[in-house]
Amino acid sequence: MPSDDDAARASVVMTSVSTLASSAFAVFAFWMARAYVPAATLFAWHPLCLSAAIGLCGAASVIGVRVRAFAPGRERVRALWCHLALNSAGGAAWVIGFWAIYANKNNLGKAHFTSAHGKVGAAATMVLVATYALGLFSFNALGLLTRLDVNRRAKDVKATHRVASLVAIFGGILAASMRTGHDSTGFGAAGRAVADVALFAGAGALAFLAATTPAWKIER
Repeated sequence: MPSDDDAARASVVMTSVSTLASSAFAVFAFWMARAYVPAATLFAWHPLCLSAAIGLCGAASVIGVRVRAFAPGRERVRALWCHLALNSAGGAAWVIGFWAIYANKNNLGKAHFTSAHGKVGAAATMVLVATYALGLFSFNALGLLTRLDVNRRAKDVKATHRVASLVAIFGGILAASMRTGHDSTGFGAAGRAVADVALFAGAGALAFLAATTPAWKIER
């Protein structure tokens, strides 16, 4: 069993990494979105909304991963409500951004999903929609599984939601990384570097949390 000092140090590390991840996603969202405010065209709504979505869903993912280590109780429920709120806002922005680029291409008579960015983004969007639904069912406070009398599947639903949520956010991060240098941003090399460093710092910190939080919970 780890000592109290070890547990305290682990808590500080996890809190610091969580703060780094959320802050990095927020910096990326602000840095990219500011290039498209005000959104004067349908096209501009795509990067504006998706940048915001990465910031919101990235922060929600951090909470979702960290909450695994929380004991059942009010603190855990509050964290999960915050996780749901951020994911709801981020998911809405994500879907609006997806619609905007789809509608813009329709207006211009262009083919859809011809680039790697488009294909990865479309796949991540589909996973996002599925994982949001799974998240609603896995949140005990909403009682959806109880109403459907399928509580026996709760563990499977929660596990699938956790995996799918990471696939969605990392898929979104990958898609975003392919366009930080898009000529519409007006950024030079330094501007793109800010976006890339923030994006990958957030991704790296989130990956670290996802890989280590369950083990820390077990050790405690």
